[in-house]
Amino acid sequence: MPLTHLAVAFATAHPDVTSAIIGPRTMDQLEDLLRGAGTTLIKPTGGRRGQVGRGRRARAGA
Repeated sequence: MPLTHLAVAFATAHPDVTSAIIGPRTMDQLEDLLRGAGTTLIKPTGGRRGQVGRGRRARAGA
């Protein structure tokens, strides 16, 4: 999933957000954002809430 689609879906999934303001500079950017407008997020299951993007970091010298 492209990051632009994820960003718009994340913003519009929040219950307090009534609209997502986008700022494309080119027609290609606008078309990409519009393709992702129908993207929806699903709630995580299985107790992994809040762990997205928290991978292990390599230790220095390891």
